[in-house]
Parts: sequence; C-alpha cells; structure tokens
Amino acid sequence: MKNNFAMRFGYGVIKHRWLVVLLTILVVVASGMGMKKLTMSGDYKVFFKPDNPQLLAFDALQKTYTKSDNIMFVLAPKNGDVFTKENLAAVIWLTDKAWKMPYSSRVDSVTNYQNSTADGDNLNVRDLVSNPEALSAADLKQAREIAVHDPLLERRIISPSGHVTGVNVTFQLPDKTKAKAIQLTVAKARELKREFETRYPDMKVYLNGVVMMNAAFLEATRDDMRTLVPIMMAVVVVMLLITLRSVAGTGLIMLSIVMSIAVTMGLAGWYGIVMSAPLATAPLAIMIMAIADGVHVLSHYGHSVRHGMAREDAMAESIGSNLGAMFLTNILSAIGYASMVFSEVPPFQTLGVVVAVGIVAGFLISVILIPAAMIILPGRVSQVHSREDEKISLMERYTEFFLNHRNKMLVGSLAVTFLLGTFITRNEFSDSFHKYFAESTEFRQATDFTLKNLTGVYLIDYSLSAGHPEYVNDPVFLNKVNEFAQWYRQQPEVLHVNTFTDIMKRLNKNMHGDDPAYYNLPDERALAAQYLLLYEMSLPYGLDLNDQINLDKSATRFTVTLKAVSSNEMIAVEERANQWLKAHGLNIIQTTGGSGAGMMFAHIGKENGKSMMIGNIWQIVLISGLIVLAVRSFKLGVISLIPNLMPAVMAYGVWGIAVGEINMAVSMVGGISLGIVVDDTVHFLSKYLQGRRELGYDAERSIRYAFDLAGVPMWISTFILVAGFLVLATSPFSMNADMGILTAITITFAAFAEAFMLPGLLLLVDRGEKI
Repeated sequence: MKNNFAMRFGYGVIKHRWLVVLLTILVVVASGMGMKKLTMSGDYKVFFKPDNPQLLAFDALQKTYTKSDNIMFVLAPKNGDVFTKENLAAVIWLTDKAWKMPYSSRVDSVTNYQNSTADGDNLNVRDLVSNPEALSAADLKQAREIAVHDPLLERRIISPSGHVTGVNVTFQLPDKTKAKAIQLTVAKARELKREFETRYPDMKVYLNGVVMMNAAFLEATRDDMRTLVPIMMAVVVVMLLITLRSVAGTGLIMLSIVMSIAVTMGLAGWYGIVMSAPLATAPLAIMIMAIADGVHVLSHYGHSVRHGMAREDAMAESIGSNLGAMFLTNILSAIGYASMVFSEVPPFQTLGVVVAVGIVAGFLISVILIPAAMIILPGRVSQVHSREDEKISLMERYTEFFLNHRNKMLVGSLAVTFLLGTFITRNEFSDSFHKYFAESTEFRQATDFTLKNLTGVYLIDYSLSAGHPEYVNDPVFLNKVNEFAQWYRQQPEVLHVNTFTDIMKRLNKNMHGDDPAYYNLPDERALAAQYLLLYEMSLPYGLDLNDQINLDKSATRFTVTLKAVSSNEMIAVEERANQWLKAHGLNIIQTTGGSGAGMMFAHIGKENGKSMMIGNIWQIVLISGLIVLAVRSFKLGVISLIPNLMPAVMAYGVWGIAVGEINMAVSMVGGISLGIVVDDTVHFLSKYLQGRRELGYDAERSIRYAFDLAGVPMWISTFILVAGFLVLATSPFSMNADMGILTAITITFAAFAEAFMLPGLLLLVDRGEKI
C-alpha cells in the first residue's frame, strides 16, 4: 500500500540515483571480496553438532581403536570366480599397491588374510594366498572353502559364492587438512582403479567406503555450484525476457541477483563459513527469492508508464505502492529460511541464516539499485514492453470466471486440500545416507553394487568393555560378547558381525590340532591370554589387532554390518540390542553405545524432524502476528493463514502418496515454503485493502482490483520460483533435489490457493463493514 514514507523514499532514490549506484557497487565489492575466503568441506561430520551424542561416541571409539576412514576396492571378475590363479594374482597386485597410497595405514584382502593353522605345538600364521601361480586346483578349492566359511571374511571381504571380493584400505587422514587429504586419496584411488582395470581388463572395480562418501559430499557441493547456478541464471533470463519483454529490465534484475549473491556469499566468507553440499544451494535460493522484488517493481513501473505517467513519477509510484508489501514479504521469507536454525543439522542451520541474509540483501538492492539504474538508462531503452494488455485481459476473464463460481471453487479447493491432507500420515521420518546421491553418481552405483553383491555400508560399532586391563581374555566376558554376536546374527537386518571372539575360537581350535570340536572359546583366562600373545607376535606389521582391541586390553571393538536399511529400521535394531545388553549381563559388559556414520545419520534425521516441527510452530505464530499487524485486521490476518498453510498440507500429502519418506531436507520444506508462499498472500491482501480502505471499493470490486495489480506479478513470480526449484531438483545430491521438488510442488499449490481459495475466503468474511 502507498504511504508518504515510501513515496519520499522512492523520490529520494531517484534524486540521488548516481550516488545510490556508486555506494551500492562499493558495498557489493567490499563484501564480495570475502568469497575468496570460502572453503569447502567433504567431511560428513559437518552434518552433526559438536555435542551430538552419536558423534561423541563415534569419536571416542575412533580414539580408542584405529580410525575407520576407508576406501574399499570392490572387485567383480567377469568369470564370476575370485579363486582362479589370474584373479587372485590381481588381488595381490592391488593389495600391494594399496599399501603405498597416501595416508594408508592398513590393507585387508582375501589374499593377505592372516590364516592360522596348527603345526604340532606351533601356530603358523600366514597370508591365505601368497603365490597363486603355484597353487593346484585342490589348493584353490581349499582357499575358497576357508574364505567363504570364515566368519571374519564372509559378507565382509568375500561374497558367500566367491564371485566378488573387496580390498579394504584404511587411512589415517589429518584432521586439519582433511578436505585436501580426501581429494588426494580419492584421486589416487581412481588412478589405481584405472591402472588395475587396464592391467586386468576381466575385472570390474567399484570404489566404496567412508572416504568415497566424503568425496561424494565434496563433489556434490562443487558440482551444484558449478552447474545449477549457471543453468538457473539462463532459465531466469529467458523467463524474464518472455514476461517483461525488456532487455534493460531483465539485465537489471540479473545484476541485482548477482550482487545479492556476491554480498551474501562474501559475508559468509568473511565470517569463516565452510561450504557443504546443502550450503552450495544458497546462491540458487537467493537468486530465486531475489527475482520477485524486481518483477513487482518493474511490472508496476511499466504499467504506469504505459498509462501516461512520467518515468520518475512512475518509478516513485511503483516503490510507494509496493515497498510496504515487499518489505513484509521479504521479512516473512527470511523468517521462513531462518526457521532452519531449529534444525539439528549445522549445514542446514547455516543455509537458513545465509539465505535469510541474502533475501534481505536482495530486497535492499531491488528497491535501491534497480529504480536508480532504471531511471539512469535512456527512456526508450528502459521501457518495460510486457504484453500486459493480453495478460490483464486473461486475468480479467479469470476474475469474472472466479466471481461467477466463487463458492464452488472455494469448496472444491478445501475438499482437495482435505483429501490430499489425509495422505500425510503415510509419510515417516527416514533417511538412508547412500540414497542422498543420485543413481547416476559413482558413489551410489558402487554402493548399490556392494550392497547387492558383497557386504553392507551401514555399520553399528560398539566398544565393549570388560572393566579391567587384560580382562579382554576373561572367559566370562568373552562368552558374553559371543552371546551378543550370536544374538545379532539372528536378526533379519544383519549381514555380518565382526567380533574378536571369532579369532579366539579359531585359535583354540588351532592349539588343539585344528580339531573342529574345539572351535569354541578357551575356558581359562591365562590360556586365552597365551593364545592371543602367540597370535599377535605372529602378525605382520600393519595387520595387528589394534583395530579390535584397545591398548590395555580392557575392551574390544564389536562391529555389525546391516543390509540397506532405513534409519527407522537401524534405530529399531539398536534399541533391540540395547535391551539385550540390559537383560544379559549389563553388569559385566559396559558399552559406549552403538555408533558409526549410519547410526549418526539415522538419529540426526529423526531428531531433525522433531526440531523442525517445533520450529514450524514458532514460525507460524510469528508470521501470523506480523500479518495481523501489517493488515491491521485480526480477522483477515487469521483468514490469510488458511491459504498459506494449505499448500504445504497438500504437498506433503502428495509426497506421502509418491514417496512416503521424509529425510532431513524434506522435513524443512514446510518452514521454507511458508515463508515463500506468504509473499503472494501479502501482495494480494495489500492491493485488496488498498481498494477497500483507500479507494472505497466494495469487496467484489476490491477483488477485481487486487487481481488486476497483483495477479500478473504473482503468476510471473510463481512460474519463475517453480522453474528455479525444479532446476534445484536436478541436483545429483538428493537432499537438494528432494527439497527442490517438494518446494516447487508447494509453490504450485500456493498459486492455486491464492487464485481459488483466498479471494473466496475474503468475500466470505468481508460483509461490507469497515475493515
């Protein structure tokens, strides 16, 4: 709505236009220089707060045992048999090469597996396969039988049928330069993969593991910034040229977008913010949100010029008419993104704050730079030659249609909302971290192949404590750990259990002449300690038991590998395990609890959903209060909430039908979209109230007036917003893609709610009295 302050502000910008442009450029340059300080992180731990309990448990386990940063070379021979002379020689070659990779601390393969056998009273420990060329068919068969039936190898390093194997490389990456170390390590792994496949063309290699996952996050961040932003800019330019039909107008809006991004990301760099995959979408989100302001300013300006108003007066009129509504909509949009601070995920918290700052920066640039620069341009160049007559004609015909069918459209829109809303209950909070990446990505393809053919990628790690130094050999403790392993192996979600007790059972068998009847745990602590000492002395450097037993031998690592489970299924398994521990000897076994990357993502997804629900409630209360204050009517403020909340209800209903899983990103769309869709409501309401309060129109004529002035910009901004978020939906990082798809759906429903529902509600409650 026009007001004296806004008009004075508009004329002030126009009067001092050269100074405004110069100062804006200086501020943008000074801020934008901070972009040089931006750094990228590929460490998945950035998704967790420092005090996250699962992260603390994981870090404690990493400090106690060797780190679990790894790359697994998954080898798939074309002949479907690992145990041939040629294929085993290839495994040995890769194993030897892997030891030389940067930061490599351990390499495990089926060939260098330390197989122990009895030799009278002696214990022989040697590589399972060291010279495959010399092996007979019987030797190869024996190696196969040992490997596929050893509980330490089957479904961990070798598939049950022996058709796929893995060479697992463990790294000790430096914390301070981890991003560079990851890039170096992954580059070497890919180089080694190419060399291997050239040398052994009959074997296919897939790269999997934590380091590859970190690299996938890093590459998703880089690729989204390199590809999505330019694509979106091209889409925006085309759509603005079509809708505004003004090269100058389009150029100024694009300039304001670039400046908004430069200011925001520059400030982020000065502040020391680290880029992550979610934060890589910040420029795109800022771009999308910055478009609407320029469209409203220039559309109104062009309308006034074509109706005979002088250019300077037309621009001041545009600012005076739109400034209040634009200010409010930008504040509400910023609140929508700022609601992400309630997230349990730091990158999403940062994304919310950065985009909120970008929205404010975009608003200030739009109402200062665009008007000033537009007036500086020559009159003929700066005209906005949109096909407004045709658009208004279409809008007028739609308005007549709506007024003739208002009740049907209102009831119909409410019925559709209710119908779709019933499917919301089909959604559940669930995350599967390997599905964060599109099926076209290297990491996803490797993970899917590994899950199908070899082993799992979802691990639950425990540190099981015997309570005293050297008590890891205590028979009572060992039996409890073994019982825990047997219980876990009976769970339908479990692929593999890696436990120290399997080594002790094999050693007991070895020390009794390899008699299978003695494949059980030693019944004396001293005997178990003797076996362990003898075994450790026989192990080569780099293949010791530091990854399974702590230094004072008071605790052991216990690792469970799961199938491709959802976060809910993973948490359910952990809860059952905790109940088992509590019911079976908790006084003997002390544990730090289940940890690991999978456990961390499972818990954070669930907690994030709860936090965002609380954040959305606060957001609704705050936005409602601001709208009531802005329109100075409690009744209209409350009524406006209905078409603002319904789009999210419908969108999540559609999501329940089509997908049914809400991950970390999807859980935040409700809050983000509420801040976006309320823009159209505010602009429509402002024009409606201008007609009612300033022009003295009745309710029906005010609806016509609102559609006339706000309808076209509303649909233009809707098209551009939907296009923008659909570009985001093409991201290979599914968190970003899912957020883009659901937000686009929500904005589409919001446009129909503004066209079908809001005018009907206004006519329903506005009975002619003063409002």
